Amino acid sequence: MITAIVSIGQVYDAEYWLAGWLLCAALYFVFLLIQEVNRTRTGAVHVLVWFLISEALTDLIWAVIYYGNPGYINYGIAAVYGLLLWPVLLLAAGAIASAQNRNSHHSI
Repeated sequence: MITAIVSIGQVYDAEYWLAGWLLCAALYFVFLLIQEVNRTRTGAVHVLVWFLISEALTDLIWAVIYYGNPGYINYGIAAVYGLLLWPVLLLAAGAIASAQNRNSHHSI
């Protein structure tokens, strides 16, 4: 999200980037918290921690891809492919958090 916020002043229509980020984040929490196994205190913590891990990793990769030089690198339409990293990492984080919560729920 930090990369998307920084881009608002430097990239044309970066507001859409931030809106897409917010939409993906909202959907992540809605879909994961619908599942009963994720609605426990421990489950919610796992969901949040994996969200933060995926966010940090995405921001780091986006910073390297889009800001590798001192300023913004304009890839044109090809830049969209880098933006798809966020939903992919969120899917992975959600799968890991849910699996972790199911395993901890069965061990009780």
